[in-house]
Amino acid sequence: MISRMINGNRIHLSSISSFIAKGLNTYINKLPHLPHISEGLMKRSLRRGDMRDMSLGQLQVITNDLHSQIQSLNEELVQLLLMRDELHVEQDAMLVDIEDLTRHAQSLQRHMAEKTLSK
Repeated sequence: MISRMINGNRIHLSSISSFIAKGLNTYINKLPHLPHISEGLMKRSLRRGDMRDMSLGQLQVITNDLHSQIQSLNEELVQLLLMRDELHVEQDAMLVDIEDLTRHAQSLQRHMAEKTLSK
């Protein structure tokens, strides 16, 4: 009975891991990808001559947009890393529970074996 519980917990842990992976992929795919000025620029290569012909204001707009994208991607990365760490903590707790149940099941089996041998 206990071994069935342990196996059930292992299966449950496995399904949770795959659920987490699918959830993260779904979350990443659903993130709003806002169009930025630099996306238009990335479609064509920007050469030195092109940048020399731009005004300081245009270059500043491009620079600000790139900084904005970097900041937003960094914030997104921090959130995803926090979520990953949280899920790792949950997974570690489940693994500890499984180890405890396994030890308990082995202890019960030894106790039952000793009991049957002593009769």
